[in-house]
Amino acid sequence: MVFGCEERAPGGGGRRVYLVCHPNVFWRCDVQKQPEHRCTYEVIRQGVPCKLYLDLEFDRTLNADRDGDAMVDLFIRMIAAAVDHLFQIKCTRRDVVDLCASSNKKFSRHLIFNSKGLVFKDNNHVGNLVKDICGAVKACLLHNRMEDLTRLGLQEFSKDELNTLRVTSSSEHSLFCDECVYTKNRNFRVYKSSKFGKRRPLVKSVHNQYTPHQCSKASRDPRDISSEEAFFLDSLVSYIECDPEPLVHHGRSDAAAPTRPLTAVPPGDCVDGGGGSCSPYLEIDRFVRDLVAPGGVRRWTYFADSERVVYDIVGYRFCQNVGRWHRSNNIIVVVNVREASFYQKCHDPACQGFRSDERALPGRLLPWRRLDEWDGDEADY
Repeated sequence: MVFGCEERAPGGGGRRVYLVCHPNVFWRCDVQKQPEHRCTYEVIRQGVPCKLYLDLEFDRTLNADRDGDAMVDLFIRMIAAAVDHLFQIKCTRRDVVDLCASSNKKFSRHLIFNSKGLVFKDNNHVGNLVKDICGAVKACLLHNRMEDLTRLGLQEFSKDELNTLRVTSSSEHSLFCDECVYTKNRNFRVYKSSKFGKRRPLVKSVHNQYTPHQCSKASRDPRDISSEEAFFLDSLVSYIECDPEPLVHHGRSDAAAPTRPLTAVPPGDCVDGGGGSCSPYLEIDRFVRDLVAPGGVRRWTYFADSERVVYDIVGYRFCQNVGRWHRSNNIIVVVNVREASFYQKCHDPACQGFRSDERALPGRLLPWRRLDEWDGDEADY
């Protein structure tokens, strides 16, 4: 992993240096530092699988009437409800690493979710989920719009409850969840570290209920790890020690504007096959199977004229039109290879004619783009 360390620069001031090492090695070096010199950040790299994480904070001097602990509990329950509704993954308070760096002036908590199976494709997808939830809360409070809450499985939470999540900052009213911590290569402060020049480390909150557990697939002997080191490892956002379950996707991926791909099948041809076979685009097949897990692909059909692959899905019936699973009818995933995007359609008569918004395919699925852009200089590739 990559860690960023803030330190004093020669001649005064501060600087950030980066190091690459295994988290076990890093921990055993970091704990030997004096507390005031422990100013370290995990680099959540672009495109790397990661856990769901939150940065919750507000200015206490401007929000004396706010109960931060109750707000954290409410937000955890909301996250758990949304995760259960969208991904059928159970989450409780005991799955959440709860870190605190609060002071008399500022309320500050970091939460890292360690629920089994809740591993996202990358922090962009985590951000999509968190922003959707915050957006639904704001739509309810500002415009009395409830449909977004229902779509996310949050209809049980009252408007009065949601209003407790609002805080006053120096310039505006907003929620206490920071929605800006999901950018690429984000530096996220680690357990027992302080910001440079301050002595307010992230420590276990008094409300933390999480206890570390060692993965049965770990190659090393768990007895060699102290409870503090195990807690540190579980608090890292992008350190996934166990083999991850199928990765969770939510919302649009960051992808550059697509270019026209190479055609895998001569124009005018239509090719199809069962779910056990592969379409002309093997990487896209895998992406769709991961997208609909634990379901699968019953049949695919490739239309060369329009460069589309139509996947008939089995065992996965979540429909974006109704915001829930259909009782019996499955969905269809349509991939527009030419535009490097995909969308969902539905077999259910109630959703006849429905087509979801198009979302971009991850860039790693588009190897032809580099061939299209190649200018003949082999040194560039």
